Amino acid sequence: MNYSSQIDFILKENVKILVDWINNSKGPFSKSYIDIWYKRYLELKNR
Repeated sequence: MNYSSQIDFILKENVKILVDWINNSKGPFSKSYIDIWYKRYLELKNR
């Protein structure tokens, strides 16, 4: 894609942040967050 250099920079920096979150199990990638939403999914699935 042909994004402007400013948009390209913003996108790359935010991808770095997301990769860091994934690698360090932060935010929505943390075990506790996943466990909460998986439990909620199971509750809704069994209705």
